[in-house]
Amino acid sequence: MSNTKYKNVAFYEAVFYRLDDDGNPLEDENGKTILYTAPKLDFSHMADYVEVKDLVQVREGAWWD
Repeated sequence: MSNTKYKNVAFYEAVFYRLDDDGNPLEDENGKTILYTAPKLDFSHMADYVEVKDLVQVREGAWWD
């Protein structure tokens, strides 16, 4: 299958974390950064600024696979 068929870009996921005034992330009791999402906000417009040539693959598959 040719990748030239897939010429559009969509926004997949937005993940956030919280910082203090010194730039240190909020961590859980195991020292891992606590991650958040903002499900009531629409970030789909972010894909308007990205072209296929800008993309770098980070993993194969998706959460719905």
